[in-house]
Amino acid sequence: MDEATKAAIEAVANQLPVDEAYDDVAHGALAETGMALTDTVKVARLLLAPVQYVAAWQDRFARYCKRIADKVPEDRRVEAAPMIAGPVLEALRFADEQALVTELMLNLLAAAMDRTRVQYAHPAFAGLAVQLSSDEALVLFHLKKSAYVRVATVEERIVGPIDSRRTESDPRIVREETFPRESLALPQHFQVYMSHLGTLGLAEYTTHPGTRVFHGPRGRPTGSTVTLKETSNLTEFGRMFANACVPDDLPKAQ
Repeated sequence: MDEATKAAIEAVANQLPVDEAYDDVAHGALAETGMALTDTVKVARLLLAPVQYVAAWQDRFARYCKRIADKVPEDRRVEAAPMIAGPVLEALRFADEQALVTELMLNLLAAAMDRTRVQYAHPAFAGLAVQLSSDEALVLFHLKKSAYVRVATVEERIVGPIDSRRTESDPRIVREETFPRESLALPQHFQVYMSHLGTLGLAEYTTHPGTRVFHGPRGRPTGSTVTLKETSNLTEFGRMFANACVPDDLPKAQ
């Protein structure tokens, strides 16, 4: 990296005074107890570890600029809108460099700087991108390719005397699942992710009216099988977000 580029990057990506902050905490702990390794200092180390990551921002910022430059030819570059660049750059200071959600944010910055795609960089996308977890970004990646279906059945038994009959249900059995939940770090939270994406207006998880088949004599059923169908897909706004931010292929390690 040449000196001019390094100077420009350092001017944009200000380093936080981590060493001074740590020294202040350590000095206070020493003055209080006379011991260098007090609980206060131990906690400070844990709290300042992420801050030290932020303090190494310059090098990551340079790599991010290179990744964006690879996405936008020089003759198409325009100044990014501050309402998009500001919150995204702030979020990138804390983001995992290799995470898919980071790629989403870089794609949004690239779209905001590309005169041929700037119209797709909706100002709201900045606030949405910084709220996503890595698993939610992966859900959007899959939903960009296809809507998904889940079919499950529940067996119900009708028990008790005729005048006070009640229904008991067995656990739901999944008969069909097309979404690759195993690709998620926490697949058990898929419906939570879909709920959050729904709150953001990006995706929807719909349960369709189920079908019920009764068992037993006509008029005196002993139970039933209920089949439920659930679909997950992007909203129209979510499709716009995915086209601007979500890559067509999972990024390789940089």
